[in-house]
Amino acid sequence: MSIGSIGRRMLGPFEHRVSQWVKAVFLNTDKLSQAIVAAGAQGRILEVGCGDGILAEALMRQLPPTSEFLGIDISENPGHLFGGDRTRASFQNITVAELAASAPEPFDVVAIIDVLHHVPDAELKSLVDDAFSLLREGGLFVIVEWERRKTPGFWAGWFSDRCISGQQVRFFTADELLNRVTAQMAIGSLVTRQRIGPIKSNLLLAWPKLARQPVQM
Repeated sequence: MSIGSIGRRMLGPFEHRVSQWVKAVFLNTDKLSQAIVAAGAQGRILEVGCGDGILAEALMRQLPPTSEFLGIDISENPGHLFGGDRTRASFQNITVAELAASAPEPFDVVAIIDVLHHVPDAELKSLVDDAFSLLREGGLFVIVEWERRKTPGFWAGWFSDRCISGQQVRFFTADELLNRVTAQMAIGSLVTRQRIGPIKSNLLLAWPKLARQPVQM
């Protein structure tokens, strides 16, 4: 069991508050949520790899009241720290491949936030492709990653993920994300590319999904 897992168990009813404090050291979730909404997020939202639901709570505070949220994660009890409106948000312990296989109605927004650095290289393309397949044409595709940079802040995040969580991680530069993750995807021009503080390794990228081109006969 990782150091982080042991610590969370010991916190008991204080886990939600302490988790917010710890996350705030690395990421301002309100500013990230505002930036995602400013990029055009609304309607039916899917977050792939939602974790404990702390970020989902911040995002739901910024979204229009008509928006609905689904968070999925392979971890046990996803969204267990979510403190927002449960009538508009739900969470499932399911893989993105399993969700795609169920052929749900396409989502208006698909977000992959702080997930890709945990995904083995052999599984990266299929995860992104499955997530992208769940997005409607014209919808917003969002990726947030801890960008590999030569800064003390980056290494603090690396230490947190690798040593405290006990997980294998591999971080990308901005160019690697743009060139590898989105290769051969039907996406338009970036609608936003920005770093979110307080540590500027939080890289937000968002694109619209292009409509399929009709086949010429």
